[in-house]
Amino acid sequence: MAEGDGQRFGVAMPIIAYFSVAPTDASVFDKVATVTVNGVLAHGAWYWERSSQTADALEAHYRLASYWPAHATIHVNMPIAGLWAGRGLVFANNLTLTMRTGAAQIVKIDGKPGVDKMYVYQDGVHIRTFNISLGAAKTPTYLGTAVVISKAGKWFGPEEAADYIGGFVIFNDITARDIQRREMRSGVFSFCKGIDTFCPLGPWIVTPDEVGDPHDLQMTLRVNGESRQESHSGNMSVTIPEILSHYSALGYSAGDVVSTGTVSGVAGFSEDAASLYLKQGDVIEAEIEKIGILRNPVISWQDAHGEPAPPRVAL
Repeated sequence: MAEGDGQRFGVAMPIIAYFSVAPTDASVFDKVATVTVNGVLAHGAWYWERSSQTADALEAHYRLASYWPAHATIHVNMPIAGLWAGRGLVFANNLTLTMRTGAAQIVKIDGKPGVDKMYVYQDGVHIRTFNISLGAAKTPTYLGTAVVISKAGKWFGPEEAADYIGGFVIFNDITARDIQRREMRSGVFSFCKGIDTFCPLGPWIVTPDEVGDPHDLQMTLRVNGESRQESHSGNMSVTIPEILSHYSALGYSAGDVVSTGTVSGVAGFSEDAASLYLKQGDVIEAEIEKIGILRNPVISWQDAHGEPAPPRVAL
């Protein structure tokens, strides 16, 4: 099934498709599933998350690069029945959905870092103003486990993956949301996660014999001592051997680091979105049982480089 934005004020909410059995290979789905707005192909991207509804399920989220327009007809077409969904899995049914958005529409955004505001109108009448963050401070942090590859390899199965695991580290998945929103128009995220100092790793590499079962670890992320993410590695929709096997077609070298995604609790759409993003002076603590605590402070460009930050470039 899928659900849409409907009459909600949150007109940036994604379309969500629920799968009762989690696909281990969604590449075919990503290629054939389409979304149109008033008959025109939408500019957005699919991404996958473990379902909060059912333990073994997976959700496919579709989010526009911008926002759903008011009084629009949205059509979702997923001609996936019989297509490959992973080893021993095929998608069972085609899915189609047509829906209408409500009268609420985002029509104006003031892009002033720190005091950004989003104005929502209904049939031409201003009904709501949200505080948001669209500037450089729009940077969330996510907790995840990363695997360090011990030797070169290619084209191996899950049952062989343990031979290629040299150790485990914590990775802090930093994202510049203002840049990511623009990159979503192409469906490819790159620079928004690849800026200098993003994705810190650590605090050290822990070998497999010290970790034991990597799918039995408690995971916590805190910002200034406040818990932002709490989960368990056993909630992963696929196993680490399956992930390593899947991407082994690209070829690994010793020392490569493979991230496994993040856990639930990521920052989402909020009436006070600016409060969810990192700012100067924050301290992030990413903790995974048996691996340790990765602690990262957020500092200004001035403090890091001893000179004022370069001017922002309008995109």
